[in-house]
Amino acid sequence: MIEVEVKLKIADPAEVEARLLQLGFAAAGRVRETDAYYDNAAAEIRTGSAALRIRKVEELSLGKMEEAKGASLPSIPEERRTVSGPSFLEKTGKCPSAAYAVITYKGQKLDRVTMTRPEYETEVSDPETADKILAALGYHVVPPEVMKLRKNLVRGEMTACLDHVQGLGDFLELEILVEESRTVDESRRMEKSRIAEEDPPVGKSRTAKKSRRMEKSRRMEKSRRMEKSRTAEEDPLAGKCRIAEESQAEGGKGENPLPIPATEEEIIGRRSMTTTAKRKAALDRIEEVLTKLGCSLEDTVTNSYLSMLQGREDA
Repeated sequence: MIEVEVKLKIADPAEVEARLLQLGFAAAGRVRETDAYYDNAAAEIRTGSAALRIRKVEELSLGKMEEAKGASLPSIPEERRTVSGPSFLEKTGKCPSAAYAVITYKGQKLDRVTMTRPEYETEVSDPETADKILAALGYHVVPPEVMKLRKNLVRGEMTACLDHVQGLGDFLELEILVEESRTVDESRRMEKSRIAEEDPPVGKSRTAKKSRRMEKSRRMEKSRRMEKSRTAEEDPLAGKCRIAEESQAEGGKGENPLPIPATEEEIIGRRSMTTTAKRKAALDRIEEVLTKLGCSLEDTVTNSYLSMLQGREDA
């Protein structure tokens, strides 16, 4: 998936939330999140402008939202940090249980204006074991942990996140997940696989017959066009009359009433937008919301919360 995302600092979260509700967004829950980011000794993930994290999430009721501002989720053990220092858990002594956890890899950013990048994420039932697996692969926690309270609002495929980040303040994130387009070869393989699963004995023959029918239709149409062209060259007036008569009989308009049947590649290409086009369409929808909020892309920030807490710029 490609996550098309913009992020901006906000002064009044309540006002922004009210305006989002007016724009048709609906409340979709409140959570407390603790993010532990990982990298190896050479800092290859950070220098590659990517991100690897384990996120622990606790769902909150409306009444718990204010209470949660002084607590965090369980921290990664001290010995698993690359730099020593007391965790927020150790400072507060508060340790509510996480409802679930997810591991996420975010690839390199695709532009310098937004936070758009490939994203791959899945839930993990045991984050402590996932942490040990990453450690065995040479990845350790990069401090500090990012702790925030998040209100989610949704409208269609767009999600608005109102974040209160410990140590940074309040932010708004707007994001749309875009499915990456399949190549022609991938689409063809999936179609053949689907046919074979529905009817294994005839899956291959059905695909072959379809290809032969399409090729035969293309040859017939090509022959017809060549005949029209030859007639027009030998007798221009008669040729035009014949083309007009055939066009009227077929209910078409102009000299080419029947297009050459599309190839399989052309059909697949028409059925889906390219990933770039999908990204642009998603960003256009996000920009429309920003405009109605009185903001623009110029107001957005492109640094991650981790980078801001560390006081550095993203690579």
